[in-house]
Amino acid sequence: MARDTLLDFFADLSRARGPFLVHDDGFRERRFSYEDVGSAARAFAARLHDAGLRKGDAVVFFSENRPEWIATFWGCLLRGIVVVPIDYRSAPDFLLRVARIVKAKVVLTGQDVPPLDASALAATGAEPWTMASVSWQHDGRVSREPVTITRDDTAEIIFTSGATADPKGVVITHRNVLANIVPVETEVLKYRKYAGPFSPIRFLNLLPLSHMFGQAMATFIPPMLPGVVIFMRGYNPGEIVAQIKRQRVSVLVSVPKILDVLREHVLRLAPEAATPGPKQHFAKRWWRYRRIHRLLGLKFWSFVVGAAPLETELEAFWGELGFAVIQGYGLTETAPIVTLNHPFGTRRGSVGKAIAGVQMKIAEDGEILVRGENVTTGYFNAAEETAKEKDVILREIAMTRDDPDNRFWEAFFATAFREHPYRHPIIGYRDVFSAVTRDDLLAYYRTRYVPNNLVVVVVGDVDVAATQALVAQHFGSVPRARLAPVLVPGEPTALARREQHLVEDLELTRAGL
Repeated sequence: MARDTLLDFFADLSRARGPFLVHDDGFRERRFSYEDVGSAARAFAARLHDAGLRKGDAVVFFSENRPEWIATFWGCLLRGIVVVPIDYRSAPDFLLRVARIVKAKVVLTGQDVPPLDASALAATGAEPWTMASVSWQHDGRVSREPVTITRDDTAEIIFTSGATADPKGVVITHRNVLANIVPVETEVLKYRKYAGPFSPIRFLNLLPLSHMFGQAMATFIPPMLPGVVIFMRGYNPGEIVAQIKRQRVSVLVSVPKILDVLREHVLRLAPEAATPGPKQHFAKRWWRYRRIHRLLGLKFWSFVVGAAPLETELEAFWGELGFAVIQGYGLTETAPIVTLNHPFGTRRGSVGKAIAGVQMKIAEDGEILVRGENVTTGYFNAAEETAKEKDVILREIAMTRDDPDNRFWEAFFATAFREHPYRHPIIGYRDVFSAVTRDDLLAYYRTRYVPNNLVVVVVGDVDVAATQALVAQHFGSVPRARLAPVLVPGEPTALARREQHLVEDLELTRAGL
Protein backbone atom coordinates (compact mmCIF):
# COMPACT_ATOMS: atom_id res chain seq x y z
CA MET A 1 0.00 0.00 0.00
CA ALA A 2 2.25 2.77 -1.33
CA ARG A 3 1.29 6.24 -0.20
CA ASP A 4 3.99 8.60 -1.48
CA THR A 5 1.47 11.27 -2.56
CA LEU A 6 -2.29 11.65 -2.56
CA LEU A 7 -2.30 10.45 -6.17
CA ASP A 8 -1.48 6.95 -4.89
CA PHE A 9 -4.65 7.15 -2.83
CA PHE A 10 -6.59 8.34 -5.89
CA ALA A 11 -5.32 5.39 -7.93
CA ASP A 12 -6.88 2.98 -5.43
CA LEU A 13 -10.05 5.07 -5.21
CA SER A 14 -10.62 5.10 -8.95
CA ARG A 15 -10.17 1.31 -9.15
CA ALA A 16 -12.71 0.63 -6.39
CA ARG A 17 -16.07 -0.82 -7.33
CA GLY A 18 -19.51 0.14 -6.13
CA PRO A 19 -21.40 3.35 -5.32
CA PHE A 20 -19.52 6.31 -3.89
CA LEU A 21 -21.46 9.60 -4.00
CA VAL A 22 -25.17 10.42 -3.65
CA HIS A 23 -26.53 13.95 -4.02
CA ASP A 24 -30.08 14.89 -3.06
CA ASP A 25 -30.69 18.58 -3.76
CA GLY A 26 -34.36 18.42 -2.79
CA PHE A 27 -35.53 18.04 -6.38
CA ARG A 28 -33.66 15.05 -7.72
CA GLU A 29 -31.19 12.43 -6.61
CA ARG A 30 -27.97 11.65 -8.46
CA ARG A 31 -25.66 8.71 -7.84
CA PHE A 32 -22.06 8.16 -8.89
CA SER A 33 -19.70 5.22 -8.52
CA TYR A 34 -16.00 5.25 -7.66
CA GLU A 35 -15.29 4.60 -11.33
CA ASP A 36 -17.46 7.60 -12.30
CA VAL A 37 -15.49 9.87 -9.95
CA GLY A 38 -12.19 8.61 -11.38
CA SER A 39 -13.35 9.30 -14.94
CA ALA A 40 -14.69 12.75 -14.09
CA ALA A 41 -11.47 13.66 -12.27
CA ARG A 42 -9.34 12.69 -15.26
CA ALA A 43 -11.66 14.57 -17.62
CA PHE A 44 -11.41 17.69 -15.47
CA ALA A 45 -7.62 17.35 -15.28
CA ALA A 46 -7.55 17.30 -19.10
CA ARG A 47 -9.80 20.37 -19.21
CA LEU A 48 -7.47 22.26 -16.87
CA HIS A 49 -4.47 21.44 -19.06
CA ASP A 50 -6.28 22.46 -22.24
CA ALA A 51 -7.23 25.77 -20.60
CA GLY A 52 -3.56 26.51 -20.01
CA LEU A 53 -3.35 25.81 -16.28
CA ARG A 54 -0.10 24.30 -15.09
CA LYS A 55 1.37 22.94 -11.89
CA GLY A 56 1.26 25.51 -9.08
CA ASP A 57 -1.65 27.49 -10.51
CA ALA A 58 -4.64 27.98 -8.21
CA VAL A 59 -8.35 27.18 -8.61
CA VAL A 60 -10.83 28.62 -6.10
CA PHE A 61 -13.74 26.36 -5.11
CA PHE A 62 -16.91 28.25 -4.11
CA SER A 63 -19.64 25.66 -3.90
CA GLU A 64 -22.00 23.71 -1.71
CA ASN A 65 -21.32 20.01 -1.08
CA ARG A 66 -21.90 18.08 -4.29
CA PRO A 67 -20.26 15.18 -6.21
CA GLU A 68 -18.56 17.55 -8.67
CA TRP A 69 -16.64 19.06 -5.74
CA ILE A 70 -14.93 15.71 -5.10
CA ALA A 71 -14.26 15.00 -8.78
CA THR A 72 -12.78 18.43 -9.50
CA PHE A 73 -10.69 18.29 -6.31
CA TRP A 74 -8.98 15.13 -7.57
CA GLY A 75 -8.76 16.57 -11.08
CA CYS A 76 -6.78 19.51 -9.75
CA LEU A 77 -4.42 17.30 -7.75
CA LEU A 78 -3.75 15.12 -10.81
CA ARG A 79 -2.27 18.16 -12.59
CA GLY A 80 -0.55 19.69 -9.55
CA ILE A 81 -3.11 22.51 -9.42
CA VAL A 82 -3.59 24.05 -5.97
CA VAL A 83 -7.15 23.85 -4.62
CA VAL A 84 -8.35 26.90 -2.67
CA PRO A 85 -11.73 26.03 -1.09
CA ILE A 86 -14.03 28.79 0.20
CA ASP A 87 -17.06 28.16 2.41
CA TYR A 88 -20.10 28.52 0.16
CA ARG A 89 -21.75 30.72 2.82
CA SER A 90 -18.97 33.31 2.58
CA ALA A 91 -19.56 36.77 1.18
CA PRO A 92 -18.51 37.28 -2.47
CA ASP A 93 -16.10 40.03 -1.38
CA PHE A 94 -14.18 37.48 0.68
CA LEU A 95 -13.88 35.18 -2.34
CA LEU A 96 -12.64 38.02 -4.54
CA ARG A 97 -9.99 38.96 -1.97
CA VAL A 98 -8.76 35.37 -1.81
CA ALA A 99 -8.77 35.06 -5.61
CA ARG A 100 -6.54 38.13 -5.83
CA ILE A 101 -4.16 36.89 -3.14
CA VAL A 102 -3.55 33.48 -4.76
CA LYS A 103 -3.75 34.86 -8.32
CA ALA A 104 -6.43 32.29 -9.15
CA LYS A 105 -6.78 31.19 -12.77
CA VAL A 106 -10.28 29.75 -12.32
CA VAL A 107 -13.15 30.18 -9.86
CA LEU A 108 -15.44 27.12 -9.69
CA THR A 109 -18.92 27.97 -8.42
CA GLY A 110 -21.87 25.87 -7.33
CA GLN A 111 -25.59 26.58 -7.44
CA ASP A 112 -26.24 27.57 -3.81
CA VAL A 113 -23.80 30.48 -3.66
CA PRO A 114 -24.44 34.22 -3.93
CA PRO A 115 -23.88 35.65 -7.42
CA LEU A 116 -20.48 37.09 -8.25
CA ASP A 117 -20.01 40.44 -9.91
CA ALA A 118 -18.61 39.58 -13.36
CA SER A 119 -16.48 42.71 -13.68
CA ALA A 120 -15.08 42.33 -10.15
CA LEU A 121 -14.19 38.70 -10.84
CA ALA A 122 -12.60 39.61 -14.18
CA ALA A 123 -10.45 42.16 -12.34
CA THR A 124 -8.87 39.33 -10.33
CA GLY A 125 -7.76 37.61 -13.55
CA ALA A 126 -9.77 34.46 -12.80
CA GLU A 127 -12.07 32.77 -15.30
CA PRO A 128 -15.52 31.68 -14.04
CA TRP A 129 -16.43 28.00 -14.39
CA THR A 130 -19.41 26.19 -12.89
CA MET A 131 -19.62 22.86 -11.13
CA ALA A 132 -22.65 22.04 -13.30
CA SER A 133 -20.41 22.12 -16.39
CA VAL A 134 -18.20 19.30 -15.11
CA SER A 135 -18.22 16.30 -17.44
CA TRP A 136 -18.65 12.83 -15.98
CA GLN A 137 -17.14 11.19 -19.06
CA HIS A 138 -13.41 10.96 -19.73
CA ASP A 139 -12.46 11.11 -23.41
CA GLY A 140 -9.71 8.54 -22.84
CA ARG A 141 -6.92 10.74 -24.14
CA VAL A 142 -3.65 10.35 -22.28
CA SER A 143 -1.42 12.58 -24.40
CA ARG A 144 -1.01 15.16 -21.64
CA GLU A 145 2.29 16.51 -20.45
CA PRO A 146 3.39 14.37 -17.48
CA VAL A 147 3.37 16.14 -14.12
CA THR A 148 5.73 15.18 -11.31
CA ILE A 149 4.08 15.43 -7.91
CA THR A 150 6.02 15.13 -4.65
CA ARG A 151 5.00 14.82 -1.01
CA ASP A 152 5.97 18.41 -0.33
CA ASP A 153 3.96 19.94 -3.17
CA THR A 154 1.06 22.12 -2.09
CA ALA A 155 -2.28 20.35 -2.39
CA GLU A 156 -4.52 23.15 -1.14
CA ILE A 157 -4.62 26.46 0.69
CA ILE A 158 -7.33 26.93 3.31
CA PHE A 159 -8.15 30.55 4.09
CA THR A 160 -9.52 31.94 7.32
CA SER A 161 -11.79 34.96 7.09
CA GLY A 162 -10.27 38.33 7.88
CA ALA A 163 -12.71 41.04 8.94
CA THR A 164 -10.28 43.95 8.92
CA ALA A 165 -7.21 42.54 7.19
CA ASP A 166 -6.40 40.21 4.35
CA PRO A 167 -7.41 36.57 4.95
CA LYS A 168 -4.73 34.14 6.13
CA GLY A 169 -4.08 31.06 3.99
CA VAL A 170 -2.91 27.80 5.57
CA VAL A 171 -0.71 25.85 3.16
CA ILE A 172 -1.53 22.12 3.13
CA THR A 173 0.85 19.74 1.35
CA HIS A 174 0.43 16.12 0.24
CA ARG A 175 2.65 15.17 3.17
CA ASN A 176 0.35 16.94 5.65
CA VAL A 177 -2.78 15.13 4.46
CA LEU A 178 -1.06 11.74 4.20
CA ALA A 179 0.16 12.13 7.79
CA ASN A 180 -3.54 12.24 8.72
CA ILE A 181 -5.07 9.57 6.51
CA VAL A 182 -2.38 6.87 6.55
CA PRO A 183 -2.69 6.18 10.34
CA VAL A 184 -6.49 6.12 9.99
CA GLU A 185 -6.29 3.82 6.98
CA THR A 186 -3.94 1.47 8.82
CA GLU A 187 -6.49 1.19 11.63
CA VAL A 188 -9.44 0.78 9.25
CA LEU A 189 -7.77 -2.12 7.46
CA LYS A 190 -7.62 -4.07 10.73
CA TYR A 191 -11.42 -4.12 10.95
CA ARG A 192 -12.51 -3.97 7.31
CA LYS A 193 -12.88 -7.73 7.04
CA TYR A 194 -15.62 -7.60 9.68
CA ALA A 195 -17.60 -4.92 7.80
CA GLY A 196 -19.10 -7.32 5.25
CA PRO A 197 -22.51 -7.80 6.90
CA PHE A 198 -22.86 -4.03 7.41
CA SER A 199 -21.62 -2.90 3.98
CA PRO A 200 -21.88 -0.51 2.41
CA ILE A 201 -21.35 1.89 5.28
CA ARG A 202 -23.08 5.12 4.32
CA PHE A 203 -22.03 8.57 5.58
CA LEU A 204 -24.40 11.53 5.56
CA ASN A 205 -21.92 14.40 5.47
CA LEU A 206 -23.24 17.78 6.62
CA LEU A 207 -19.83 19.38 7.16
CA PRO A 208 -18.80 21.73 4.32
CA LEU A 209 -16.11 20.31 2.04
CA SER A 210 -14.26 23.62 2.41
CA HIS A 211 -13.55 22.46 5.98
CA MET A 212 -10.62 20.04 6.29
CA PHE A 213 -12.53 17.62 8.51
CA GLY A 214 -15.47 17.69 6.11
CA GLN A 215 -13.07 16.78 3.32
CA ALA A 216 -11.54 13.94 5.29
CA MET A 217 -14.95 12.43 6.03
CA ALA A 218 -16.02 12.58 2.37
CA THR A 219 -12.91 12.37 0.23
CA PHE A 220 -10.45 10.20 2.14
CA ILE A 221 -11.95 8.04 4.89
CA PRO A 222 -15.06 6.52 3.18
CA PRO A 223 -13.01 5.11 0.24
CA MET A 224 -10.95 3.11 2.74
CA LEU A 225 -13.96 0.87 3.45
CA PRO A 226 -15.19 1.49 0.67
CA GLY A 227 -18.25 3.46 1.76
CA VAL A 228 -20.92 5.73 0.35
CA VAL A 229 -21.11 9.49 0.99
CA ILE A 230 -24.43 11.30 0.85
CA PHE A 231 -24.85 15.05 0.43
CA MET A 232 -28.16 16.80 1.00
CA ARG A 233 -29.46 20.34 0.83
CA GLY A 234 -30.44 22.17 4.01
CA TYR A 235 -30.30 21.38 7.71
CA ASN A 236 -33.95 20.82 8.60
CA PRO A 237 -33.99 18.16 11.36
CA GLY A 238 -37.03 16.39 9.88
CA GLU A 239 -35.33 16.14 6.50
CA ILE A 240 -32.08 14.94 8.08
CA VAL A 241 -33.91 12.16 9.94
CA ALA A 242 -35.79 11.22 6.77
CA GLN A 243 -32.52 11.03 4.79
CA ILE A 244 -30.86 8.89 7.45
CA LYS A 245 -33.70 6.38 7.34
CA ARG A 246 -34.38 6.41 3.60
CA GLN A 247 -30.73 6.20 2.55
CA ARG A 248 -30.00 3.64 5.29
CA VAL A 249 -27.22 5.84 6.68
CA SER A 250 -24.80 4.41 9.25
CA VAL A 251 -22.86 7.55 10.21
CA LEU A 252 -23.85 11.22 10.43
CA VAL A 253 -20.95 13.69 10.07
CA SER A 254 -21.78 17.14 11.40
CA VAL A 255 -21.06 19.97 13.80
CA PRO A 256 -22.33 19.58 17.42
CA LYS A 257 -25.15 22.05 16.78
CA ILE A 258 -26.82 19.49 14.48
CA LEU A 259 -26.88 16.97 17.35
CA ASP A 260 -28.56 19.58 19.51
CA VAL A 261 -31.20 20.32 16.86
CA LEU A 262 -31.82 16.59 16.34
CA ARG A 263 -32.18 16.09 20.10
CA GLU A 264 -34.99 18.65 20.21
CA HIS A 265 -36.64 16.98 17.21
CA VAL A 266 -36.38 13.51 18.76
CA LEU A 267 -37.75 14.69 22.11
CA ARG A 268 -40.83 16.10 20.40
CA LEU A 269 -41.49 12.73 18.78
CA ALA A 270 -40.34 10.51 21.66
CA PRO A 271 -40.58 12.38 25.00
CA GLU A 272 -39.51 9.27 26.92
CA ALA A 273 -35.92 9.91 25.76
CA ALA A 274 -35.75 12.92 28.10
CA THR A 275 -35.55 10.64 31.13
CA PRO A 276 -32.36 8.56 31.39
CA GLY A 277 -32.96 4.96 32.30
CA PRO A 278 -30.99 2.75 34.70
CA LYS A 279 -27.53 1.56 33.78
CA GLN A 280 -28.06 -1.32 31.38
CA HIS A 281 -26.31 -3.41 28.78
CA PHE A 282 -26.14 -1.84 25.33
CA ALA A 283 -28.75 -4.26 23.94
CA LYS A 284 -31.25 -3.45 26.70
CA ARG A 285 -30.78 0.27 26.20
CA TRP A 286 -31.27 -0.19 22.47
CA TRP A 287 -34.55 -2.01 23.18
CA ARG A 288 -35.66 0.64 25.66
CA TYR A 289 -35.27 3.34 22.99
CA ARG A 290 -36.28 1.19 20.01
CA ARG A 291 -38.80 3.81 18.93
CA ILE A 292 -35.97 6.26 18.25
CA HIS A 293 -33.89 3.62 16.49
CA ARG A 294 -36.85 2.86 14.21
CA LEU A 295 -37.16 6.60 13.55
CA LEU A 296 -33.54 6.81 12.34
CA GLY A 297 -33.40 3.38 10.74
CA LEU A 298 -31.84 0.20 12.04
CA LYS A 299 -28.52 0.76 10.23
CA PHE A 300 -27.79 4.06 11.93
CA TRP A 301 -25.36 3.76 14.84
CA SER A 302 -22.90 6.67 15.01
CA PHE A 303 -22.29 10.43 15.00
CA VAL A 304 -18.90 11.79 13.96
CA VAL A 305 -18.59 15.34 15.28
CA GLY A 306 -16.08 18.01 14.36
CA ALA A 307 -15.38 21.74 13.82
CA ALA A 308 -16.49 22.80 17.34
CA PRO A 309 -16.47 21.51 20.94
CA LEU A 310 -19.15 18.99 21.92
CA GLU A 311 -21.04 19.55 25.16
CA THR A 312 -20.73 16.61 27.57
CA GLU A 313 -24.46 16.63 28.23
CA LEU A 314 -25.23 16.35 24.50
CA GLU A 315 -22.76 13.49 24.09
CA ALA A 316 -24.30 11.72 27.10
CA PHE A 317 -27.83 12.10 25.70
CA TRP A 318 -27.06 10.29 22.45
CA GLY A 319 -24.82 7.76 24.20
CA GLU A 320 -27.70 6.90 26.55
CA LEU A 321 -29.88 6.16 23.52
CA GLY A 322 -27.33 3.62 22.29
CA PHE A 323 -25.49 5.61 19.64
CA ALA A 324 -21.72 6.04 19.41
CA VAL A 325 -20.53 9.64 19.44
CA ILE A 326 -17.04 9.96 17.97
CA GLN A 327 -15.12 13.19 18.28
CA GLY A 328 -11.56 14.35 17.96
CA TYR A 329 -9.41 17.43 18.16
CA GLY A 330 -7.63 19.27 15.41
CA LEU A 331 -7.36 22.46 13.43
CA THR A 332 -6.77 23.53 9.86
CA GLU A 333 -3.02 23.87 10.51
CA THR A 334 -2.81 20.14 11.34
CA ALA A 335 -4.65 18.98 8.19
CA PRO A 336 -6.81 18.65 10.45
CA ILE A 337 -6.65 15.69 12.88
CA VAL A 338 -4.50 15.72 16.02
CA THR A 339 -6.46 13.32 18.24
CA LEU A 340 -9.32 10.97 17.49
CA ASN A 341 -11.55 8.61 19.43
CA HIS A 342 -11.52 5.01 18.25
CA PRO A 343 -15.00 4.05 16.94
CA PHE A 344 -14.94 0.86 19.03
CA GLY A 345 -13.48 2.47 22.13
CA THR A 346 -15.02 5.89 22.58
CA ARG A 347 -14.75 7.58 25.94
CA ARG A 348 -17.24 10.22 26.96
CA GLY A 349 -15.82 13.68 27.45
CA SER A 350 -12.62 12.75 25.63
CA VAL A 351 -11.34 13.77 22.20
CA GLY A 352 -9.31 10.57 22.02
CA LYS A 353 -5.62 9.85 21.65
CA ALA A 354 -3.09 11.44 19.33
CA ILE A 355 -2.98 9.68 15.98
CA ALA A 356 0.20 7.83 15.00
CA GLY A 357 3.09 10.14 14.14
CA VAL A 358 1.77 13.10 16.15
CA GLN A 359 3.43 14.34 19.34
CA MET A 360 1.64 16.58 21.82
CA LYS A 361 2.37 18.38 25.05
CA ILE A 362 0.85 21.14 27.16
CA ALA A 363 3.00 24.25 27.52
CA GLU A 364 3.36 26.06 30.84
CA ASP A 365 0.86 28.70 29.69
CA GLY A 366 -1.71 25.99 28.88
CA GLU A 367 -1.24 26.10 25.11
CA ILE A 368 -1.39 22.77 23.26
CA LEU A 369 1.80 22.14 21.30
CA VAL A 370 1.68 19.75 18.35
CA ARG A 371 4.52 18.28 16.30
CA GLY A 372 4.29 15.96 13.32
CA GLU A 373 4.21 15.74 9.54
CA ASN A 374 0.57 16.81 9.59
CA VAL A 375 1.51 20.33 10.76
CA THR A 376 1.44 22.96 8.02
CA THR A 377 4.68 24.39 6.69
CA GLY A 378 3.25 27.87 7.19
CA TYR A 379 0.92 30.48 5.79
CA PHE A 380 0.67 31.54 2.18
CA ASN A 381 3.00 34.48 1.43
CA ALA A 382 3.45 34.93 5.18
CA ALA A 383 6.92 36.52 4.98
CA GLU A 384 5.84 38.96 2.25
CA GLU A 385 2.65 39.91 4.09
CA THR A 386 4.51 40.47 7.36
CA ALA A 387 7.06 42.71 5.63
CA LYS A 388 4.27 44.63 3.90
CA GLU A 389 2.40 45.25 7.17
CA LYS A 390 5.60 46.25 8.97
CA ASP A 391 6.33 48.77 6.23
CA VAL A 392 2.86 50.30 6.66
CA ILE A 393 3.36 50.72 10.41
CA LEU A 394 6.88 52.10 10.02
CA ARG A 395 5.52 54.72 7.63
CA GLU A 396 2.80 55.58 10.15
CA ILE A 397 5.47 56.01 12.84
CA ALA A 398 7.42 58.28 10.47
CA MET A 399 4.30 60.38 9.89
CA THR A 400 3.91 60.99 13.62
CA ARG A 401 7.40 62.54 13.67
CA ASP A 402 6.25 65.24 11.22
CA ASP A 403 3.08 66.18 13.09
CA PRO A 404 3.45 68.90 15.77
CA ASP A 405 0.35 67.71 17.63
CA ASN A 406 1.70 64.16 17.92
CA ARG A 407 5.13 65.38 18.96
CA PHE A 408 3.56 67.61 21.63
CA TRP A 409 1.49 64.82 23.17
CA GLU A 410 4.37 62.36 23.07
CA ALA A 411 6.56 64.87 24.90
CA PHE A 412 3.76 65.66 27.35
CA PHE A 413 3.17 62.03 28.40
CA ALA A 414 6.89 61.20 28.44
CA THR A 415 7.41 64.11 30.85
CA ALA A 416 4.35 63.56 33.03
CA PHE A 417 4.95 59.83 33.55
CA ARG A 418 8.29 58.30 34.52
CA GLU A 419 7.25 54.68 35.35
CA HIS A 420 3.72 54.11 34.08
CA PRO A 421 3.31 52.70 30.52
CA TYR A 422 1.42 55.87 29.58
CA ARG A 423 4.83 57.40 28.99
CA HIS A 424 5.23 55.34 25.80
CA PRO A 425 3.67 56.39 22.45
CA ILE A 426 0.73 54.18 21.48
CA ILE A 427 2.16 53.39 18.07
CA GLY A 428 5.52 52.40 19.54
CA TYR A 429 9.16 53.16 18.74
CA ARG A 430 10.69 52.77 15.31
CA ASP A 431 13.88 50.99 16.45
CA VAL A 432 11.93 48.55 18.64
CA PHE A 433 9.34 47.73 15.96
CA SER A 434 12.01 47.33 13.25
CA ALA A 435 13.55 44.51 15.27
CA VAL A 436 10.23 42.63 15.72
CA THR A 437 10.06 39.33 13.82
CA ARG A 438 7.06 37.38 12.59
CA ASP A 439 7.72 34.79 15.32
CA ASP A 440 7.57 37.57 17.93
CA LEU A 441 4.17 38.66 16.59
CA LEU A 442 2.82 35.10 16.54
CA ALA A 443 4.04 34.45 20.09
CA TYR A 444 2.28 37.58 21.34
CA TYR A 445 -0.90 36.73 19.42
CA ARG A 446 -1.05 33.19 20.82
CA THR A 447 -0.43 34.46 24.34
CA ARG A 448 -2.89 37.35 24.50
CA TYR A 449 -5.53 36.73 21.80
CA VAL A 450 -7.48 34.03 23.62
CA PRO A 451 -11.21 33.78 24.45
CA ASN A 452 -10.76 34.62 28.12
CA ASN A 453 -9.03 37.87 27.11
CA LEU A 454 -11.52 38.99 24.44
CA VAL A 455 -14.82 40.83 24.49
CA VAL A 456 -17.32 40.45 21.65
CA VAL A 457 -19.41 43.59 21.19
CA VAL A 458 -22.62 43.33 19.15
CA VAL A 459 -24.66 46.46 18.45
CA GLY A 460 -28.06 46.74 16.78
CA ASP A 461 -31.44 45.10 16.55
CA VAL A 462 -30.24 41.48 16.58
CA ASP A 463 -31.67 38.12 17.52
CA VAL A 464 -29.94 37.24 20.79
CA ALA A 465 -30.13 33.45 20.40
CA ALA A 466 -28.92 33.57 16.79
CA THR A 467 -26.09 35.92 17.73
CA GLN A 468 -24.97 33.69 20.58
CA ALA A 469 -25.00 30.72 18.21
CA LEU A 470 -22.80 32.62 15.74
CA VAL A 471 -20.37 33.61 18.49
CA ALA A 472 -20.18 29.97 19.61
CA GLN A 473 -19.66 28.85 16.01
CA HIS A 474 -16.76 31.21 15.33
CA PHE A 475 -15.09 31.32 18.76
CA GLY A 476 -16.30 28.17 20.52
CA SER A 477 -13.54 25.94 19.14
CA VAL A 478 -10.75 28.31 20.26
CA PRO A 479 -9.18 26.89 23.44
CA ARG A 480 -8.78 29.01 26.53
CA ALA A 481 -5.24 29.74 27.68
CA ARG A 482 -3.57 30.68 30.90
CA LEU A 483 -2.91 34.43 30.79
CA ALA A 484 0.38 35.73 32.11
CA PRO A 485 -0.22 38.63 34.52
CA VAL A 486 0.39 42.15 33.24
CA LEU A 487 2.22 44.17 35.86
CA VAL A 488 1.59 47.92 35.71
CA PRO A 489 4.08 49.82 37.90
CA GLY A 490 2.77 52.59 40.10
CA GLU A 491 3.69 56.15 39.18
CA PRO A 492 5.74 57.88 41.92
CA THR A 493 4.60 61.26 43.15
CA ALA A 494 6.22 64.16 41.32
CA LEU A 495 8.40 66.11 43.79
CA ALA A 496 9.51 68.88 41.46
CA ARG A 497 8.61 70.68 38.29
CA ARG A 498 9.23 68.76 35.06
CA GLU A 499 9.93 70.44 31.74
CA GLN A 500 10.83 69.43 28.21
CA HIS A 501 11.60 71.83 25.38
CA LEU A 502 11.48 70.59 21.79
CA VAL A 503 12.87 72.49 18.83
CA GLU A 504 12.51 70.49 15.61
CA ASP A 505 12.05 70.97 11.87
CA LEU A 506 8.65 69.62 10.85
CA GLU A 507 6.89 69.45 7.51
CA LEU A 508 3.47 70.25 9.01
CA THR A 509 2.70 73.50 10.80
CA ARG A 510 0.01 74.69 13.17
CA ALA A 511 -1.08 78.30 13.70
CA GLY A 512 -3.15 79.53 16.63
CA LEU A 513 -4.65 82.87 17.59
